[in-house]
Amino acid sequence: SEAETGTEELLMTLVEENYLENTEKNEYWWIHDNIQQAASSLIEEESLASFRRSIGEILYRELSENKLEASLFEVANLLNTDTTGVTNIEYVQVNLMAAEKARCISAFDNSSNY
Repeated sequence: SEAETGTEELLMTLVEENYLENTEKNEYWWIHDNIQQAASSLIEEESLASFRRSIGEILYRELSENKLEASLFEVANLLNTDTTGVTNIEYVQVNLMAAEKARCISAFDNSSNY
């Protein structure tokens, strides 16, 4: 997809410019915590929750079923950062899946968060 291509190009640029590191598992990490903090500080506080939710929506749409399962808690947490005006039933299902996964791994305290 066009969004996926643009995302890959952006990630490669950030790796080439030494902002991000690409691991063997094709995961990306900030080279230094200060870079992450500086990038986050560019986003206005009022927009941060919406920005995080947008990241969760992109991950939900773009991740394969296996990758979504592996990142389920992170995706659910990102989707839950801003629930203003949310009516998408699919996101409720993500929370249910996260709750069931937490229950299955005996994380009873965490399962109630979803």
